[in-house]
Amino acid sequence: MAGRFAVEVLWDDFHKNFLSRVPAGGTILEVGAGPGLLALRILKSRPSMKIIVTDFSPNMLDLAKANLAKASHENNEIAAHKAQLEYVQANAMDLSQFVNCKIDGVYSMGAAKHFPDPVVCLNQARGVLADRGVMYFVDSCADGKYSGTKEIVAKLNISPITGIFLRPIIHFGLKRESPSATEVKSWKNGFGCEGELIVNFSLGGTMFKLIYQENGPAPTIDDGT
Repeated sequence: MAGRFAVEVLWDDFHKNFLSRVPAGGTILEVGAGPGLLALRILKSRPSMKIIVTDFSPNMLDLAKANLAKASHENNEIAAHKAQLEYVQANAMDLSQFVNCKIDGVYSMGAAKHFPDPVVCLNQARGVLADRGVMYFVDSCADGKYSGTKEIVAKLNISPITGIFLRPIIHFGLKRESPSATEVKSWKNGFGCEGELIVNFSLGGTMFKLIYQENGPAPTIDDGT
């Protein structure tokens, strides 16, 4: 359920600030895919794109494959392009197996807070990027305001009554599990590259995103959300 909510709430921003920067027919790598729902959404939007879906947990990869099988049964478009998805078990702390894959973009949604050392993962992701490749990581922040949580719930397709009960659960859940804004900003200090890693906060500070482009100027972030 959390994976569905994240895709629904963050899709527009993800599309504007990441997918739109990846060339047609490019290859992208997902780190910490969980149930694999974002990859399915990407496949429907950009069916020519090759998507390498990774997770540390083999059980999560099995779930992601099961979700692909279900989606293929229900959606002819996904069934026709499902070969564009490749599922690989991988550790976010070591992405060296993808160095020769010509990765045009690396992304992660909602997984960074679970990494033993997010800075290591950021540098590993940068290391597999092709020339002009883009990196996009987004996750929750512990310092978010309750007004930001209300914005998140408002974006979900749920009843107002359900939203009233859901808001405090999401708000305090994010505070308990997520890094602080200070911690997220400090990750830039360990990012070993001449390029600039952009750190941005949105939705009342409840979400952070990290964006980087290889061998190019720092990307301009569209904060339409």
